[in-house]
Amino acid sequence: MPPLLSQSFWRAGVALLPTVTTWQIETQLEKLGAKSVEVGSLSINPATGEIWVEQFKSVGPDGEDIVVGKAKLRIGLSLLATRQITIHELSVANADIRLDAKGVGSIGGFLMEFAEAADTIPSVTVDLKS
Repeated sequence: MPPLLSQSFWRAGVALLPTVTTWQIETQLEKLGAKSVEVGSLSINPATGEIWVEQFKSVGPDGEDIVVGKAKLRIGLSLLATRQITIHELSVANADIRLDAKGVGSIGGFLMEFAEAADTIPSVTVDLKS
């Protein structure tokens, strides 16, 4: 394939990435039981694996609304070809926080384990290399 033609395919693929990703989010969540899914806007930096989502709204299988004003994810790119997504970083703003009767919590629809109060603060060792 001539270099100019392959560059055109690459640019077209990158340009379509947010549209395809939005469609995949909506389709896959509906397959998992969501009654409706709406992604307001989505931006992707394919070089870093960062995804920004604004105005995400969904109605879960239980009929509960899930609303996230803004979310930023940083995913691992190395396993995308095998259809595996690893979330390395997640930040959420303007989202619903819920705790059900069984003690299961979620923030913006993301299930979370909330730690029990601890008597001691865990220690963390960090090795810095120069």
